[in-house]
Amino acid sequence: GHHTDYSIAQKNHMILGDAGERAVVELEKRKLRAIGRIDLANRVEWVSKTQGDGLGYDVLSFEVNDKGDSIDLYIEVKTTTGGVDKPFEISKNEVDFAEEFPDNFVIIRIFEFKMLGANIKYYKVSGSVKEGFDLSASSYIASIR
Repeated sequence: GHHTDYSIAQKNHMILGDAGERAVVELEKRKLRAIGRIDLANRVEWVSKTQGDGLGYDVLSFEVNDKGDSIDLYIEVKTTTGGVDKPFEISKNEVDFAEEFPDNFVIIRIFEFKMLGANIKYYKVSGSVKEGFDLSASSYIASIR
């Protein structure tokens, strides 16, 4: 066995998650500014901060189609300090949201994250989480029969 200070671990997890989400907000704004869509860049929203957790995604951004129309993009950010292959946690709510909005949902997976680093390593997986990843249960909720 070992002793874990769960309050410190949770605080570190929150700091890391916030830093990754902040980085994605800036990446999305930069992407939209680069294609001349300042209007959309100004509408990128860090919803996990402005509206709270539990929506099923962290950042509202936009894609622009060939006609120039904007399409809502729901981004779930997953950040770890581990390598590209390190598994990450995802909630049932996030998986369910991706199933409901597969055409608009994307996971941005940040890996080998360094708080003071300028270069962010990441990949994107769009659509259904169930189709894009191997999922395995890490905990259960038990109710007495």
